[in-house]
This record gives sequence, C-alpha cells and structure tokens, in this order.
Amino acid sequence: MSSLTAMLKRHEGLSLEIYKDAVGVPTLGYGHNLNCPISIEAAAHILEDDIYLVMTELDRHKPFWRMLPYSARLVVVNMGFNLGWPRLRDFVRFWTALEFNNWELAAKEMKESRWYLQVGTRAVELTELMSRTTSTGATEI
Repeated sequence: MSSLTAMLKRHEGLSLEIYKDAVGVPTLGYGHNLNCPISIEAAAHILEDDIYLVMTELDRHKPFWRMLPYSARLVVVNMGFNLGWPRLRDFVRFWTALEFNNWELAAKEMKESRWYLQVGTRAVELTELMSRTTSTGATEI
C-alpha cells in the first residue's frame, strides 16, 4: 500500500485548497473528489486537525487561554471552531472578562452577541458552561 500511496501522491499532487479537476469536479488533498462521501474515520481525523488549528490560532493571539479553567477552555475552543479566529477576535469584552476571570460577564457577553442568536442550543449550552466555570479543576483539553 505504501508504494501505491507514494505513486498516487506523485501523480495527483497535493492541494490544500479546493480546486476543480480536469473535468470540473471539486477536488481537495491528493485528488479527493468532494462529490464523494468520506469515511467516519476521515471525518474524525479532519475534526481533530481542525481543533488543532483552532488551538494554534488561540495560542498565537490569546496565549492566556491555556491558563483558563477547563470549562472556559472548552467554551473558547468550541467558539473558535464555530466562528473562526477572525470573528472570535471581535468578542473584545468577552476576552477582557476572561482575562479577569469574570465568568459571569463572559457568559453575559456571549448572550449579547449575534452569534448567540444564530447557533441555538449550542450557544445556550456554552453560555451555561461558562457561567458555571470556577477557577479550579483545570485539566487538559
């Protein structure tokens, strides 16, 4: 299989952005046809990679997030995954509340955002989790 994999990589080439192949099919990676379903394993791998990318962006822009209590870190990464860094960055008062360990104010800022109205039960769950955050019990994500 490794010889076949190496050959296909060489023949297909790698594209990290979607492109249309020679017959107009949207394609990604090493010639993956985006009109075809992916496996559960592939979806799980993509999810893990996306989570890693969110955490890398947070490390770059708001490194203090790693010092937050576990539940607050869960909320921040979940929101980063959902919104992307460019939109999460705009939650200025939310970030300030986190820097001062003011979980209730952070939750209030979440509730007062357009995001809260857009994502339904996700926002309710994350806001409740943030408001129940305490400064103890930190574990790894």
